[in-house]
Amino acid sequence: MSTEVKAAVVKVINERFIRDRDIDSSFHFEEDLGMDSTDVLELVIHIEEELGIEIPDEDLVQVRTVGDMVRVVGQILHSSDTGTTT
Repeated sequence: MSTEVKAAVVKVINERFIRDRDIDSSFHFEEDLGMDSTDVLELVIHIEEELGIEIPDEDLVQVRTVGDMVRVVGQILHSSDTGTTT
């Protein structure tokens, strides 16, 4: 599932923020992609809309990289598939 989650996250980044750039999981939103905190919040909103999920604020505290976002989104999708909560 993480490949699909990464593809969805990267799709939103490419469509809304950074065009024509390969996005790696290790990229930091601020340092590598030039996104500020407002951009990251917008990204979260677009991911939530794209995937039909809600990402709790407390899950975002440690999100600094694309890989962090993929992990958080993957956990939410997995918990919704299994009926558990994070």
